[in-house]
Amino acid sequence: MKFFDMFDLVTGLGLILCNEFIELNSGSLLVKCEEGKVSTFSIILVIIITEPSCKLQEINL
Repeated sequence: MKFFDMFDLVTGLGLILCNEFIELNSGSLLVKCEEGKVSTFSIILVIIITEPSCKLQEINL
C-alpha cells in the first residue's frame, strides 16, 4: 500500500481523542476549514504558573 493511499483509511478518531483531552483540561479546539483547502487546527490550553521564575514561550508546531 502506498503512503498516500493510507489517507483513505482515516477515521477521525485521533481528532476525537484530542478534543476529549482538550475539553478535560478546560481548553478549546478551534477549526478553520474550507473545501479544497488546508484545514487549520488551533488548541488553546490554560497554563497556571506556580513559580514566579517560570517563563512562558510560544510554541509553534
